[in-house]
Amino acid sequence: MKARTLAAALASALPLGASAVYLNADGMGQALIYPYYTVQSANGNPFNTYISVVNHAADAKALRVRFREGRNAAEVGSFNLFLSPSDMWTGAVVPDSFGTGGVITRDNSCTDGPVFRDSGPDPTGRMEFRNTLYAGANSDGGGDGLDRTREGYVEILEMGVLIGTSAAAVTHNSAGFPANCAAVQNGARKVTDVYVVMTPAADFSEDSIRMYFTMLAQDDDLFLGAALHVDHRPASAVCLDCSDEFSVGAPQPVCPQCESYNVRVDPEAPMIQLTDVAIDE
Repeated sequence: MKARTLAAALASALPLGASAVYLNADGMGQALIYPYYTVQSANGNPFNTYISVVNHAADAKALRVRFREGRNAAEVGSFNLFLSPSDMWTGAVVPDSFGTGGVITRDNSCTDGPVFRDSGPDPTGRMEFRNTLYAGANSDGGGDGLDRTREGYVEILEMGVLIGTSAAAVTHNSAGFPANCAAVQNGARKVTDVYVVMTPAADFSEDSIRMYFTMLAQDDDLFLGAALHVDHRPASAVCLDCSDEFSVGAPQPVCPQCESYNVRVDPEAPMIQLTDVAIDE
């Protein structure tokens, strides 16, 4: 096993603007929640839940797709999804012969994880939901049966923007297929370190970032135990009283010219930005 970094693949992510978190009325954003899926049955006929996500950007994107059961929001399945510019991925949550939930797809977009497509006459990618994170030593008291996987919700999180050869590898050719999915299917089994940059433009603290990171990582096999490294960098600012322009390295800056607190940090400065990820293969 050796650790390597995804500097080329994850050049930047979470480039939040002046509004740290807001709900987009058009259903677009870097963190999407699909509020309900179900494979429950009505009169003996099971439901299927169809899912799609579109990359509206001109950049290739790396996404984390995560399925959570509805009782205690335990993760029951996840994989990485790579979308080329203007790409769309589609899949469906369906029951298996035992009534347990799972995901199928016939989409050509690159994935890394339990969802895969074979080269046979029915090249359908499949991922069966599991109870690993709420059964046995991970029991949450809600029962360990796979029936819990039959309904829940879906999270899709943007992990980063792909550049260079990684972006080219996931971009679809004229036949509708990515150039080289193997280039991003690196077999990573564990993220060991996550590196982010914060500036004074952020209207939240490093402690809140660490708390949120811990909450997200504690029940995701890929990120469990990963260390978060935060690098604080300055941003430009202007005093609204004396118009002095200067660089600030801390929140709630004071104008060095007139000592006014009426200071505006550059609204174009990134609040928090993912710069690198280290993985254990």
